Amino acid sequence: MARFGSALAVSVLVGLGMVGPGATPGLANGGAGTALLISPTFPAVTNEMDPNTGQIGVQVGDGSAAVVSPDGAQVAYARDIDPCVPEPEGGCKNLRDLLVADRDGTGEHAVYHDPLEDVQSIRWSPDGSSLVFNVDGGPGDRAVIVVGLDGTVRTTVLSAFGADFSPDGTRLAYSADGNIRVMDLASDVTTAITNDGTASPLPPDWSGDGRHIAYAGNDDGLYVMNADGSGRFNANDQQVGGYTAPRGPIFSPHDKQIAFIAQVPVEPFNHVYVMDTSGADLHVIADTAGDLSQWIRR
Repeated sequence: MARFGSALAVSVLVGLGMVGPGATPGLANGGAGTALLISPTFPAVTNEMDPNTGQIGVQVGDGSAAVVSPDGAQVAYARDIDPCVPEPEGGCKNLRDLLVADRDGTGEHAVYHDPLEDVQSIRWSPDGSSLVFNVDGGPGDRAVIVVGLDGTVRTTVLSAFGADFSPDGTRLAYSADGNIRVMDLASDVTTAITNDGTASPLPPDWSGDGRHIAYAGNDDGLYVMNADGSGRFNANDQQVGGYTAPRGPIFSPHDKQIAFIAQVPVEPFNHVYVMDTSGADLHVIADTAGDLSQWIRR
């Protein structure tokens, strides 16, 4: 998601033009002038996080999963705007809607609203004209949806989980049936670029240069591959002891680092990790229960 001035797993074969084990680590202090966007479990807002120190900064969106538009003028996020529907065990259903507002918080309006569906994993198109997101309507009822800013539904992919636009806006990468698939938006032709069933039901991330796709595996792998599925590499194989349950890999704006959330096997809580795209220089920047949505330039 680095391409929209917005903006992790790792990489592969030098012969394919990708970074491999033993390659020169990424830039020191490579997060300078950038910020991760993170939504804590509670409250349901999105804040900046310093990618070097893990320090929480200003609020970016009045909802979860916030992402900043390519021109920096707007922010999209998810929040339930319906009156509370009580759950039997207490609390509200909290089925979130897709909202867009100006960066100063004014002009907030709903772009997608269905009282029976929960909006998750939002991404802007590179030209800022549309948004792609995942909806969860309960067991067996999940889809990826592309909408224009006027709320017009342009594309629906059933039984899919989270998606990201290619940097040229012509394709979608998404997770379905344990594999990563790529759809050509002009023809709706879809190609499976993995076939081993290990992709988690979470959104992949497309690098800003369009060459690589990163995704989390349900086998505790954190993978990066060429955009056609070749040259796949598991960054977790490079770690002593490793980590478990990785999610939310996102490329940095310069495509030299990856941020993601995972657990250490002996600890029952989540860490925010940053590493070079070779898998080197893995380090924890924060302990948090939350989700990453974007890595932006400030």
